[in-house]
Order: sequence, then structure tokens, then C-alpha cells
Amino acid sequence: MYKESKSAFTLAETLITLVIVGIVAALTLPAMIIGYQKDEALGKIKKAYSTLQQTKIKSIADNGQPKTWNMANGNTWENARDFSETYIVPYLSVVYKCPQNSNEPRCRYTMYGLNKQQYNLPTNGYKFYLADGTLLYVFASSDASNKGVQITFDI
Repeated sequence: MYKESKSAFTLAETLITLVIVGIVAALTLPAMIIGYQKDEALGKIKKAYSTLQQTKIKSIADNGQPKTWNMANGNTWENARDFSETYIVPYLSVVYKCPQNSNEPRCRYTMYGLNKQQYNLPTNGYKFYLADGTLLYVFASSDASNKGVQITFDI
């Protein structure tokens, strides 16, 4: 008679295989998570930039070219607020505006760059939050000869 041989994996072989698969997964998972987080941050940055570009286009359509926009002299919170309320806020979905010198945690918010370094923003800027959670910080920098606005956003 012909005997049929049966082959199978032993328990030890199966456990060794599972350990190897676990080690490979443990080594590759952090890299995958970091890649996902970077892609997510980049997507949010692109969205915020696009939103600001659309806001600029709408504001120009309603208020004319930026060189004609009214900005008071001085680097004050009031100037940043007035500029923002006239040329930026009407074109965005703003859910919260930080009062001047507010001690609320969301208004004392510290910004960090992608390199994890802290930004030391001037204290006389105007902060407000958009519906998607983006924080915009507007700093009006103006004197008798030069006028400008710096907009910083945090996703």
C-alpha cells in the first residue's frame, strides 16, 4: 500500500513567523504614521493658503487694489483689528475673535513651526479662529512711509 505523507507547520515555526511579522510591523509603523502626519499637515497648509488667496481676491474685488486700502499709522492691536475686520474677516467663516490682552488659553496660544520651534509673535496682533480650527494672526506694520500686514496661520 502507498502511504500518503502529511506535512504541517509546527507550533514553534508558526510562533517564530508571527514574531518576525510583529517585529517588521513595529519597525515600519512609526515611519508610516509620520508620513501620514506630514501629508495631513501639508494638506491643511495648502487649504489655509488657498483660503487666504480666495479672501484676497474677494477683498480686492470689493475694496480695490491693496495699495489703496486704508491703514492707520502704528503697530497697534487696534490697527490690526480694524484692517482685519475691513479686508479679511468678511470673507471668512470666523467663529471666534480674541479680545485685546485676553487671558483665555486659546488667545494666549503659542505657535510652533513644522520644525517644532516656537514663534515669538508680537503681542499687538489680532487673532481669530476659522470654522475649520485654523488660527489667523494679523500684525499691521505701518508708519508714515511704509504700510504692510503680516498674516501668520496655524493649522
